[in-house]
Amino acid sequence: AREILARAAAVTLRSGCGTSAIGRIVPRPGRTAETRDPRCGHILPAHRYLAAMTRILLLIPSRTYRTADFVEAARTLDVEVVIGTEERPALAELMGDRWLTLSLTDVASGRQAIVDYAQEHPLDAVIPIDDGSTLVAAAGAAALGLPHNGLAAVAASRDKVRTRELLAKAGLNTPRFRTWPADADPE
Repeated sequence: AREILARAAAVTLRSGCGTSAIGRIVPRPGRTAETRDPRCGHILPAHRYLAAMTRILLLIPSRTYRTADFVEAARTLDVEVVIGTEERPALAELMGDRWLTLSLTDVASGRQAIVDYAQEHPLDAVIPIDDGSTLVAAAGAAALGLPHNGLAAVAASRDKVRTRELLAKAGLNTPRFRTWPADADPE
């Protein structure tokens, strides 16, 4: 869990010729839209992302045993965690505003719940913990303008046949494969 959160915190966005970590956008002192990098002449961004993430939304199924591991990992990384799950957490009263009930499978309603929550509680990242919530996480992060994987890429990653078709179409070496209906006779 700690490794997954550390990787999420280290995801970088390319801006000009440098990179910066995920975080809230803030002005860079002494920079305008025309400030250039003295080494290469590229225009440097007048805004930057803060080096530390402050609040992440973890999309976690209600019936998982891994929640404590991810929360502990976030605590050691000094990251505020909001738990997004299908059911109200048993300890919701103790969690304050650090929980959100949403659908992890209905992309439209899950995305809207994330957007509504973020209007009062800004988020720096939306991180799915399992395969079932990846589409909702990508859609929510996209709607908030946060770094995310594209919806088509996420959908393809959840479908082995589609992934193999895309890899073959891109010219990558892939093993030959065929598909059969689930009810087909294996003989």
